[in-house]
Amino acid sequence: MDFSLHGHYHMRVFDAVLAIDATGPWNREAALAFDHKLRELVLNQLSEKSEWGMLARLHGQSVYTVDSTPILKELHRWRVENGLRHIAIVHSDDQPQIRQITDYQFNEIYASDTGRLCESRFFQDHRDALKWLKSLGYHSRSDLPDESSASIQ
Repeated sequence: MDFSLHGHYHMRVFDAVLAIDATGPWNREAALAFDHKLRELVLNQLSEKSEWGMLARLHGQSVYTVDSTPILKELHRWRVENGLRHIAIVHSDDQPQIRQITDYQFNEIYASDTGRLCESRFFQDHRDALKWLKSLGYHSRSDLPDESSASIQ
């Protein structure tokens, strides 16, 4: 049975960083749409990079349904095969009780990187996430989004 898409996201590439703002909860249909859009963006804008990073800012109840798990695990394996090496995940303050669940769910997805080629870190403060990504060299030609750039498309 198909359902309407639940959850939404905005993506934009800043040099070698894919910035994502995601609002949940997410269902299978949202995961499929996200998978398609992300692969398209990576192939069109990051394929020439040998390594790239990701900044994921989570809003609302950024949890996902059980039937989304296989889609997101496969997507993570694909991202790593295509150069993803660092992920900074920022939890918003609007749903603090959800953080433990999302940390668990993302760690379950990231476990699909059996070679441990991609490092992920969780942050509560956007500035700390940016500082970490910049310390890894992700800021050469264009600067990373600041906290006020909530309109990432």
